[in-house]
Amino acid sequence: MRAAAVLLGLSLAACSAGPGTLPPPPTPGLSTIAASRAIAEFAIAGGIDAAPFTVVAGRDGSMWFSEQGTGEVGRIGVHGTIRQYRLPTPGSNPQGLFVDRDGSVYVAEHAGPYLGTHVARISPGGHVTEWNDANAAPMGVARGAGGSIWFTQSCGGLGLLSHGKLKQYVLPGITGESAAIVRAPDGTVWFSQDGSARIGRIDRSGKLTTFNGLYYESKYNDIASAVAAGPDGNLWWTAFESNAIWATDLRGRIVHVYTIPTPNSQPWGIVRGRDGALWFTEWAGNKVGRVTTAGAFTEYPLPTPGAKPQGIARGGDGSIWFVESAANRIGRIAP
Repeated sequence: MRAAAVLLGLSLAACSAGPGTLPPPPTPGLSTIAASRAIAEFAIAGGIDAAPFTVVAGRDGSMWFSEQGTGEVGRIGVHGTIRQYRLPTPGSNPQGLFVDRDGSVYVAEHAGPYLGTHVARISPGGHVTEWNDANAAPMGVARGAGGSIWFTQSCGGLGLLSHGKLKQYVLPGITGESAAIVRAPDGTVWFSQDGSARIGRIDRSGKLTTFNGLYYESKYNDIASAVAAGPDGNLWWTAFESNAIWATDLRGRIVHVYTIPTPNSQPWGIVRGRDGALWFTEWAGNKVGRVTTAGAFTEYPLPTPGAKPQGIARGGDGSIWFVESAANRIGRIAP
């Protein structure tokens, strides 16, 4: 798992945390379909070492994706044309992305020179602005209240960008976070904590509350790799270790745990589809999966062997886009 964690961009920080109350036992998927469906793949130009990490929808039908290996952020149009934007900081290792209402793209730069990791903004015109965050190693990005932008960080706390200024939001006892962060329907911001394998919520006033995460087989807590707001008002998370898709309500209570039919698939990204189901990537299973809120699974094998799919997003037309981190390609499933 440690080698996989490095590839996925997870922090390897560890600290102990009490198990809390065990959630309900995992429920096997209600059905499994080895499905064949048209999957288009687009090679990243000159991207033999691009190692794309995540993908998000733009405001004009395009999709944006980060390239850990090249220090670039790419934009792919609806017809597969790719344009790339190089970040100013060498070796920036961009990971999480967020597209704001005006079309600006916010970027978590996970690496850089000593004390030189940054968060960045790419304007609609392509101008890049960076803010130094003193080596906190940002990972995931989400929008908060009042136009603020939140970043998870693998080297402690959260980053908060507001009114053009970056400050640190200290989380006591937590040594790092994963890339999982999302704004919930009620305006709160939720994220997962790598250091304790708990999940956290920040309300509109800035108050922090933490909850026990998925406690797997009474052995260890499972770090959530990604999170998405579902059609049922719950938050849906991927469980990399326990091979499950699980859901919490907005009070932090675990309400569903569904085991993915493919063993050891190592789910990573997750997004709500236009069809109301949750779509997710299987990093080790080399598939894109779909699960309904009732636990019915469909899985789509990828054309390229060993592609290692990671981030996933829904396009404006309802198509499902994902990155293939080992194949240096962007994939698309038509609506």
